[in-house]
Amino acid sequence: PILMAMLLAMLLAMLLGAACICDAKDDAGADPPNAGQATEVAAGHVRSFMEGKFDELEGTYAGRVKLAPGHEMLKAEYGLAAEGARATGATVDRAKLLASMKKAFGGKPVVSPEVLEKFLGAFEFQELGAGVGDQAVDPPDPVDTPDGKTHFKLKQGDVLLKFAPKNGKGDFLLFQLRQVDGSWRVVAELLD
Repeated sequence: PILMAMLLAMLLAMLLGAACICDAKDDAGADPPNAGQATEVAAGHVRSFMEGKFDELEGTYAGRVKLAPGHEMLKAEYGLAAEGARATGATVDRAKLLASMKKAFGGKPVVSPEVLEKFLGAFEFQELGAGVGDQAVDPPDPVDTPDGKTHFKLKQGDVLLKFAPKNGKGDFLLFQLRQVDGSWRVVAELLD
């Protein structure tokens, strides 16, 4: 009940705090290949999560997922990772992550159906990076990393997306997607 209230409060704060979709450019200035498809997968991923349809997330998560520092599911109460993992991040198996989500949210929508469409309409995806290397992002909340940033290790072809209020104010979510066996999959994320 407390977690649900906190999540609803955060989502409402994001709605109240809710830039056109930005085109990402890689180092050469070209659009990442199929980045639009990655964004579509991420949009379905967010919708499935918000609707509490965690079984559908099996089709959008990679087999192992890096949960960035500050990720909600790394709180000790969920028992998903070692003590202190919320400060450092952790890589977890998809099945364990989904089981923890189902347990945490009780199979209910994270956002009520009445609020969902308003919420999704107030947010948009922005492409933050594509290419190879470390991508450092200022997190929505402070994290205990040496530079205070959330880091994503991008491989060739990866796309890093930010799901944020259209007006640029408020909390946001981060998703790193990669083509795995011909399909875009979330390989790292920050849900807080």
